[in-house]
Amino acid sequence: MKSDNSRNTFDPRKHFRSVRLQQGRVQIDADGNEENDIVSYRVETEALDVIGLCGAPLHYPGFHVVSALSELSTEEKSLPGNASLPSKFAVPDFLISAG
Repeated sequence: MKSDNSRNTFDPRKHFRSVRLQQGRVQIDADGNEENDIVSYRVETEALDVIGLCGAPLHYPGFHVVSALSELSTEEKSLPGNASLPSKFAVPDFLISAG
């Protein structure tokens, strides 16, 4: 999408937290755009730090989606929720393993 912006001033290396408006100065689009970029960058960085790349713990996740029983690890097969699994299921079916 095209837009008519005066300039793009956001640079994450500057570590700015906000944009301050000054009394008596003309307000331009770059100030508001930079404020939005600062907030967006902070939210994305914070989410990446808290949630991580995949959104689940690497070890001991809450569940595991598999399309074949052979994809379950030995530890997953021994979990109580996975004790009574069907021996086979059709190709379009899938299993949500206990976490």
